[in-house]
Amino acid sequence: MSDKITKYLVSTFLCSWLMWGLVALGGELGFSWLQFGSPIGMILYVFGGISPAICEIIIQKKDCSKEEFKSFLGSIVNPRYSFWLYLYAIGGAIVIQGIPVLIGYSTIKQPFYIGFVLILPMVIGGGLEEIGWRGLLQPELEKKVSHFSATFVVGVIWSLWHIPLWFIDGTNQQNIDFLWFCINAFTLSFFIGSVRYISGSILLSILTHATINAFWEVMPSTNEILPSLVILVLIGVLSLIIDYAVVKRKSILSK
Repeated sequence: MSDKITKYLVSTFLCSWLMWGLVALGGELGFSWLQFGSPIGMILYVFGGISPAICEIIIQKKDCSKEEFKSFLGSIVNPRYSFWLYLYAIGGAIVIQGIPVLIGYSTIKQPFYIGFVLILPMVIGGGLEEIGWRGLLQPELEKKVSHFSATFVVGVIWSLWHIPLWFIDGTNQQNIDFLWFCINAFTLSFFIGSVRYISGSILLSILTHATINAFWEVMPSTNEILPSLVILVLIGVLSLIIDYAVVKRKSILSK
């Protein structure tokens, strides 16, 4: 494991778990000013969630040259990508959330347009994590192992990072089975990792994550293990096929 990966993981887990741990402790001890839902509790909760982004930016600023850091920031804010990449990222995210509806183990709970309205708020409510997970961890791992292995490892780490949320009264995670959550985290790891792999864009990764979270509010899935495993295999296989097909096509066209 590279020094950059080690620094990123240690700092991210330390910051996130410390902030979330304080909120969980506030609930356990009955400190209303520190509990989830209180102003201080929510500040800690939100900063715990965006710690992957904050830690990544600090590490890049410290370790990279000015040109490299500028390129890194450009990948976060530059919107100049093809229509097809946007369609794959945002459309694919909606399809993933819609599959449970199509196979009959979820229903549409809110008007469909609500999902689009929520995308921007969900950039903060999850999307910014991708500055770290797919902005640093995935590409750094791919320097050492295969794309599949890197995606799998990110899925494991990403799942474990969320653990403190099950100890905070009031979070969505308390209503979710942890095993089911892990299966879905792997599914999303394959798809968001695919978006990052074929586009090289952190921005599109952020929008993919935000869209998934937004349409979760419209089409929430139930905690059923078997359908989630089927979706994991389907999305995992399709994402890998698309990844390698696109990369192969680029290599052919570059000759």
